[in-house]
Amino acid sequence: MIKLVWRTDVHFSDYTPSKRTGNWTDDVSKKLEWIGKYTHDHNIDAVIDGGDFFDIKTPSKNSHSLVGRTAKIHKGYACPVYTLVGNHDVKYGNIDYIDEQPLGVLFNAGVFDQFGYDKEVIFEKDNVKLRLVGIPYHGTSYDWDLIRNIKKGDEDYY
Repeated sequence: MIKLVWRTDVHFSDYTPSKRTGNWTDDVSKKLEWIGKYTHDHNIDAVIDGGDFFDIKTPSKNSHSLVGRTAKIHKGYACPVYTLVGNHDVKYGNIDYIDEQPLGVLFNAGVFDQFGYDKEVIFEKDNVKLRLVGIPYHGTSYDWDLIRNIKKGDEDYY
């Protein structure tokens, strides 16, 4: 059996939202650590992140310590983390800027693996083949053809 964990909209940040009590960064860190423990306890094959891992689009408003904390937490995961780029992960909501962003640093460092568009992931286990496809945020006008053009290949599920 292929075991995947889905998470989305983490909105990790150095700043606590004004309506929240507690410390946002510490609270989210604990949840991310819990997911890491879960990957060990349940032999998870991958964590799939649906985007908006970071909250603030401006790269200079995300500290090095926040990016480092993210890397340290995910180093403890028992499986890879495949991440889709969300509108909060890139300035101007434009994926062309990914290399300038904290998420781009995590991709380049191998902490997260990017998926979406032509970056697909294949899982094969117990005679089952699954293809993970995704469409990252690509602007305020949604291109429905991106979904319509996804075609099943030789995988069992996609």
